[in-house]
Amino acid sequence: IGVKFYEEFQQGISRAETEEIAAVIRDHANRVRPDSGGVDCIVVGGYRRGKELAGDVDVIITHRDETVTHNIIVDLAASLEKEKYITHTLSLHLTSSMREQQTLPFHGDDSGRGFDTLDKALVVWQDPKFDLNTQGHSESHGKNPNIHRRVDIIIAPWRTVGCAVLGWSGDTTFQRDLRRHAKKAHSWKFDSSGVRDQGSSGHVLDLESEGETWEEREKLVMERLGIGWRPPEERCSR
Repeated sequence: IGVKFYEEFQQGISRAETEEIAAVIRDHANRVRPDSGGVDCIVVGGYRRGKELAGDVDVIITHRDETVTHNIIVDLAASLEKEKYITHTLSLHLTSSMREQQTLPFHGDDSGRGFDTLDKALVVWQDPKFDLNTQGHSESHGKNPNIHRRVDIIIAPWRTVGCAVLGWSGDTTFQRDLRRHAKKAHSWKFDSSGVRDQGSSGHVLDLESEGETWEEREKLVMERLGIGWRPPEERCSR
């Protein structure tokens, strides 16, 4: 898929288009959880760092009631596929829901588990709406001419949403430095699914429960990691 759509994936995604994609995701999340009162939909990645053009779209879905986020990624992806927004699902992860959305304790060197263990869908996205009467489209024999985009939909349980937003907002180098700082300064393992003590107990640490909003929770995590609050625009270590 990466080869097939390589040229399209190289074209940057504007902030306006990112917001349109996020709005569709929010709408479908609320459709598949109609009694939830509305999910929180947080655009992270390069968009949150203020980039005018991003390489992909990263969106976090969360809700204070964790029964809402449990397995929502399956229903959400199916809903978006049905309406042809998702053309290809590159991977679908259900690790979090399979363990009742609990952060895994630290068990020695678990660096091979990847960046985090949150539920997520990594997909190829295409706006299914187009006008056949537009000049040039009539020659495509009804084929959708809209560009394909890379979109990551991440599901964060409320108890660790601050870690998730922090983990998905910085650039690659910032995230590496953040994990190194947590390990060196505190003997903690940090990733987007939570914080664990790397000592003999390996237990999960709660750094954010006092936060009323996801913004407050993210700030608490940064402060308690010892790096202090930094706006997303500054989360580039290079």
